[in-house]
Amino acid sequence: MQVEKSLSSNVTILSVSGRVDSGNAKDFEKSVLPEVSGANNGLILDGGSLEYISSAGLRVILMVAKSAQQSDTPFAVCALNDEIVELFSITGFDAIITLEPTIEGALAKFNSG
Repeated sequence: MQVEKSLSSNVTILSVSGRVDSGNAKDFEKSVLPEVSGANNGLILDGGSLEYISSAGLRVILMVAKSAQQSDTPFAVCALNDEIVELFSITGFDAIITLEPTIEGALAKFNSG
């Protein structure tokens, strides 16, 4: 698992690649959760290179979503593969976390709001 940070239109983008599972979920949390406080214009989790995520990884994403909501920071997850989108749907996360098919779509949504 690797997390890379970038900025676009003052929106923080965290690109996650590889696998997020119980073995590295704590590292994932340490990489992602602190970014909420500095992402006033929004935080996008780009899952375009995410191969797999376990329940431990989903828990971290839920923590990030709750933290973003508490700090009034727009948050979205984008570019997930079909299997992970299905996992979000089965768990009901798609009802509480904004999913966008592309990073461009997520950026456009943040910049229009």
